[in-house]
Amino acid sequence: MKRTAIVTIATSAVLAAGAAAAVAPAEASGALSRSSAPKVEVPQAVALPAAAQAAPQLAAPKVAAPQVAAPKAAAPKAAAPKAAAPKVAAPTVAAPKVAAPKVAAPSTNQQITDAVRRSSLLGAVSADNVTVGGITFAASDPSWAAATVTPTNGQTDPAQVVLHKTGSTWQVRDLGTFGVGCGSAPAAVRTQLGLHGPC
Repeated sequence: MKRTAIVTIATSAVLAAGAAAAVAPAEASGALSRSSAPKVEVPQAVALPAAAQAAPQLAAPKVAAPQVAAPKAAAPKAAAPKAAAPKVAAPTVAAPKVAAPKVAAPSTNQQITDAVRRSSLLGAVSADNVTVGGITFAASDPSWAAATVTPTNGQTDPAQVVLHKTGSTWQVRDLGTFGVGCGSAPAAVRTQLGLHGPC
């Protein structure tokens, strides 16, 4: 700031001296006749000190160029392995066990009736045309039984039949109207069953 002021003052002094010299010859030319104008020595410019002449050179501030950081490339994210969903086995539903219907075993009377209708001792009488009833069992041996067979169409007279159970099967041993069971059933059994006629 001080150097700038000194230069400005010196310059102003030089300009003022030059202006005064320019005015003085003009006034003298009017007063004087056509005589030659006196030589006016123009004062030489005052030499400014080197320090004043040399304008201070201000160093331009060095502006550091902004350093732009190169974008950091993000490392590729490795996809996490997908865990396979556990396979859930479908529950096996057991089919309900359906018990086979129990067929009731035919009653003893039914077994005796069926045995009579299958017997060849019916002769000419059809099994579909007879009824079986009056079934009794020997008291001393229940494996012996007797029944009355009656034709439904009146084809013959009612007859007696004696049966014996062997294992699980009833079999006809004799059929008739008199002396039934003689030779095929024990005497005591015949008596207990009430079979007709003596042997």
